[in-house]
Amino acid sequence: YEPERGIEAVAWVILTRAERKGMTIKETVLKPAQFSCWNTGLPDNLIYLRDNPKEALGGRFYKIRHIVIDILNGRIPNPTPGATHYYSHCLVAAPFWAKHGEFLGEIGCHSFYRLEEQ
Repeated sequence: YEPERGIEAVAWVILTRAERKGMTIKETVLKPAQFSCWNTGLPDNLIYLRDNPKEALGGRFYKIRHIVIDILNGRIPNPTPGATHYYSHCLVAAPFWAKHGEFLGEIGCHSFYRLEEQ
């Protein structure tokens, strides 16, 4: 489980990316191959999480929901200002794009980066 600060940072990456690209949050997270939880070919546990977030996360779903609401209402500052990408260094090796970005830090199992627009 990711610490609360890590959940905040992931939410901010999504918001930062959406704002930079002039997209909605939904368009941003559902863009193919951008956020692994929405990719096809997922392990069964991630498919279940994607399709049944309330059941899969239990009380954590509501905590995450409140964090997102607080971010959108300006009550939670960005812990990784400018971060546009992250990956879970506890689960996978650094992706190819990490060597092209500015490393901003780690929170929990996530490493955060800022990549310039291509």
